[in-house]
Amino acid sequence: MDDKHFLFLLEKYLAKKATPEEEQILMDYYESFQEKALWNEQIESEDEIKKRIYSKIKNQIQQDENSIRINNLLKYAAVFIGLIGSLYFFKNTIINLVTSSNTDSLISKRDHITLTLDNGKIETLSEDGIHKIVDTDGNVIGEKKGNEIKYFKNKKATNTAYNKLSIPFGKRLNLVLSDGTKVKLNSGSTISYPTQFSDKETRHVSIQGEAYFDVVKDPSRPFIVDANQVHIKVLGTQFNVSHYGTSPDIQTVLVEGAIELYNTPKTAISSTRVKLTPGQKGSWNKTAKKIIVDSVDVQPYIAWIQGKLVFKKMSFIHIAETLERHFDIQIKNDYPLLNHQIYSASFNGETIEEILKTFSEDTPFSFTRKGNIISITK
Repeated sequence: MDDKHFLFLLEKYLAKKATPEEEQILMDYYESFQEKALWNEQIESEDEIKKRIYSKIKNQIQQDENSIRINNLLKYAAVFIGLIGSLYFFKNTIINLVTSSNTDSLISKRDHITLTLDNGKIETLSEDGIHKIVDTDGNVIGEKKGNEIKYFKNKKATNTAYNKLSIPFGKRLNLVLSDGTKVKLNSGSTISYPTQFSDKETRHVSIQGEAYFDVVKDPSRPFIVDANQVHIKVLGTQFNVSHYGTSPDIQTVLVEGAIELYNTPKTAISSTRVKLTPGQKGSWNKTAKKIIVDSVDVQPYIAWIQGKLVFKKMSFIHIAETLERHFDIQIKNDYPLLNHQIYSASFNGETIEEILKTFSEDTPFSFTRKGNIISITK
């Protein structure tokens, strides 16, 4: 996005006239700062981060002889830095929803599934009807029917184009890639993938959030899932990947087949590689920088694809994160003791109120709901 377009959209947003698609573009512009590693949260303060981003935006603005115009540009840049500052503060307190009235619509959880095309255009996908997906030449390369998006195989495709699919809290979606690989996407997830896989190269996709993969076997073209610091290499298999930003681990559970987990640190000569067999879970700890393998019952990890919620010896603080994504709510817990209570439970179709009432029968607590915010007290 060039500077003029950014400032135009920002001005519309500040005037509360921006469309959901334009707000999404601003969100992606913010996220581009994260992806380009403009800050190091461990060594820099919020003020230092904002100064550096402000300086970057200022340097991007072309010189203009009209001093009033330049001042206006910098004024809007400063406002945008304020928005980034708010995001930084809440990110470091592990709160994913900003409650400020000025920034709520920009960085709150989005209500619609969005598809970002290779040219940067963002399309909002309705839950009903048929939606055709076209490439930059106007060719139909896929379509959405109901709760599934399917890409068509095109042997004539020569250029590699990528699409990005974002699933908001409270929703799930099925995706069929051009090679026939099936992906079930959980709420709060984003996946990037080529619209057509090359006949000669490795198949690559990247995931943020949670997804269940049923990969089409092709020994000549291994399938690799990038989940930030961990990569999963398969030939043909079924497995679940969970990679949410608030979790300390990136988890992969193998249902059938065989996969290999590995990381590629920039400073290491060789990577850590671990092979999993069915019924094993590989967890990459983001802090310890190592992979731990455990034998597990896979059902609790894949129950979500059937709309079920299964918790097995899980602390309430982590259960709450899952409930927030599943129901598109925010849980404010003012009863610290509850966070560390361990529960095993399963639910299939119950409301959030019914689920919380079940937990309160073990450790008594009260809760109230106002809109999509639930407040818990002792």
